[in-house]
Amino acid sequence: MFSIRADKQKNRLYIKLGVPDPDDEKTILSVLHKEINKLLPGFTVLSDLTEFVPVNQELGQIILQAQEAMVDRGADFAVRVANSSVVRLMMERRAKSSGINSVTANSLEEAEKLLDEYQDGKKI
Repeated sequence: MFSIRADKQKNRLYIKLGVPDPDDEKTILSVLHKEINKLLPGFTVLSDLTEFVPVNQELGQIILQAQEAMVDRGADFAVRVANSSVVRLMMERRAKSSGINSVTANSLEEAEKLLDEYQDGKKI
């Protein structure tokens, strides 16, 4: 299960990953590209990984490709929220490999606040 949506007013991409469905691997990148094309370079990203369960290496590669696509399209800063230390570590490694500038927050509210502050020019 996943959802990806662009908020053009905030110039922000919202990603929610849950328990993967077998069809997710086939569609996630096409949905991602469709949504990031609605945003301007310099957009921010909020990734809700609170329900995400990593199930296989292929999905990890898709996540890396997704992060690289966001960087290529102009993602400026990303904040992830994850309850699992395994998921946090996995996503931090993928982020480092893709080059996306990102941090981890403890809640969705904290993530929104960090992204708003970043867009307002405050150092994170």
